[in-house]
Amino acid sequence: MSYILYLAYFIIVCLIIYYLYFHTEIFIQNIPKIIIQTWKTDTIPDKYTNYIKTLKELHPDYQYIFFTDERIEQFLKNNYPQYYETYKKLPIKIQKIDFFRYIAIYHYGGFYLDLDMKCQEKFDKLLQYYCIFPVDDYIKHREHMHRYKHFYDNNQHFLLGQYAFASVSRHPFLKMLIDNIHQNINTYIKRVNADNDDYVYQTTGPDFVTLKYMQYKNKHDIFILDNKKRQCFGDYAQHLCMGSWK
Repeated sequence: MSYILYLAYFIIVCLIIYYLYFHTEIFIQNIPKIIIQTWKTDTIPDKYTNYIKTLKELHPDYQYIFFTDERIEQFLKNNYPQYYETYKKLPIKIQKIDFFRYIAIYHYGGFYLDLDMKCQEKFDKLLQYYCIFPVDDYIKHREHMHRYKHFYDNNQHFLLGQYAFASVSRHPFLKMLIDNIHQNINTYIKRVNADNDDYVYQTTGPDFVTLKYMQYKNKHDIFILDNKKRQCFGDYAQHLCMGSWK
């Protein structure tokens, strides 16, 4: 009888290992040394060039991948044709870039940063995690009730930023973000309000990411980077809010 129990136990362990290896790759990898950034063309405004230079100098052993709008479209056509159509349909430019940044990190793994991120420390200590999002803002009852009421009412007291984030490749939380945008594209088109930033925040931006985080079951997979300051990637980089997303 004990032999049968041991055999059953062995089979169960093997099945679990098989599932983790082939279906949840996040358990067998670290965040790769890759940095991804985007801009409209290869001609980058002077106000961002020093931040890119510092980022590269601090990370000489990291692969740096830069996407222009043209390269984004080619990448999606070649690798994710099902998402290419969604990308084209998104009515506002920053929605397209939000959507792509999730896809790019899902595909490659590594770190995404907006161009107006001032890097202050090398990212090596963060490589041990599976997925990282920074705290963008703190939700306080009186100050933020108009925009953040739903979060506050559900005991979500911080907003996640996506001006910088990192992950192993194929993390299920990023897949959740990508698929949700993909599945709701027609609703986004109907609701479009190009003059209201909240529309972008709620459909592809920080409010959207925070809502999906609230719904995500395996929160232990996501490391929340918080140094008690707004608009920071922990102590590693500061978001200067220069409007690079507009």
